[in-house]
Amino acid sequence: MFCCDVTQLKNTSLLRGIFNRHYIHHNNNSMENNQPTDIETHKRLLFAIVEYLHSLGEGDLALQLGFQVDNISIAEDLLSHVSGLSLTNPEHVQKYSIKPMSLTNIFGLGLARKEQLEQAIGHLVRGVVA
Repeated sequence: MFCCDVTQLKNTSLLRGIFNRHYIHHNNNSMENNQPTDIETHKRLLFAIVEYLHSLGEGDLALQLGFQVDNISIAEDLLSHVSGLSLTNPEHVQKYSIKPMSLTNIFGLGLARKEQLEQAIGHLVRGVVA
């Protein structure tokens, strides 16, 4: 539940500030761990999330998941606003879209890989114990 009217949130820099603080925190953590931060990858992920939310709002999946389509649209608008990424901007689409893949495809691949790793670790552990 929002603390104030969604329109007021969209018209303030509050969300942009929260978004920027997230990146500063993430970047600092990455630097401490000696891991390079790839801002472009984060932008592509954010754009993919906006695409995913947009696709939820267009079909029956949102209703099947028990979401109100209006709320999905609000979430899409807010994330697009705070990230500065737009599905209607051809430059953003060309630079950040992951199509023909989708976020659900990539997530499914990640889950399958996680399962493979868990099975491999399980085989190693059983081999050490035996």
